[in-house]
Amino acid sequence: MALDRVTGRLSVGNVGHDRKDEVSIVTTGANLGRPAFEGDTSRALDESMTTHYGPDIVAYDCDAKTSLIRPVCTYPNADGACDVIGGVVYRWPAIPHLAGTYVFGDACNMRVWALISDERGGQRRMEIANVRNPISSFGTDASG
Repeated sequence: MALDRVTGRLSVGNVGHDRKDEVSIVTTGANLGRPAFEGDTSRALDESMTTHYGPDIVAYDCDAKTSLIRPVCTYPNADGACDVIGGVVYRWPAIPHLAGTYVFGDACNMRVWALISDERGGQRRMEIANVRNPISSFGTDASG
């Protein structure tokens, strides 16, 4: 999770159930659709889910997509990916083309990505590193 000290946006890496992980921009009262959605994919809810989520979950409206906040990025649990590790909004001067991007990684495949704007006004992942050890967190210092 990262609070951008310039824009005030809160970016959150959200581990999926078993198929997809996501990055979302969160606002007060935001409905990310969990557990009815995993990333941008609708999940079938059934009575067995009440054991984990409680009795009210079966009444959750899976088709109420209009009130849901969609993730800005999703990626499948494939190619060794399994656990998004929320990152930081990059504000250091050393790599100017990353300024203002959300940098995050995956604990299992040890890849690090930046979310960059695409030509349609959305966001896409750009791999910027592949590290040798599992990622557990990101942080910043006083300079950003």
